[in-house]
Amino acid sequence: MSPCGDLFYLDGDVIPFILEAGKGADGLMLEEMRVLPVMSKVTLSAPNLAPTVRYVLFEAHSFLYNLTLSYNQTLTPSTHLNGTNLGLLVKPKGQMAQIMLQNFNIESNVTVLLVAKALTNAGKNILFQKLCKTDAKSLL
Repeated sequence: MSPCGDLFYLDGDVIPFILEAGKGADGLMLEEMRVLPVMSKVTLSAPNLAPTVRYVLFEAHSFLYNLTLSYNQTLTPSTHLNGTNLGLLVKPKGQMAQIMLQNFNIESNVTVLLVAKALTNAGKNILFQKLCKTDAKSLL
């Protein structure tokens, strides 16, 4: 635990979102407000997913300060997003989905709202209705 309490994450922490099976229908969502220290990197993780979960949508909302969400620890083209209101759709590997969240700000700790949402087949269809067919095929 950080000296600043439960709301402050340390560089390298893993932030688990437990999206439990049997706790509701498609779209089970968890959210929490946390603080990321300057120049830090944490992993957002959704472990022990039900076999019916096709995708997990991870979101990070920071209001003023840019953050980076990425599929990998190493930033490469087309594998990350920068901004204040970010979301990445992840297809689980086995029963686990995870992404990296980075605060590259050198002077500011950043308060961030973190969201993880599990999507089953029904959720995938709802989500894809909002995307053009070309974009939807690239996500599969």
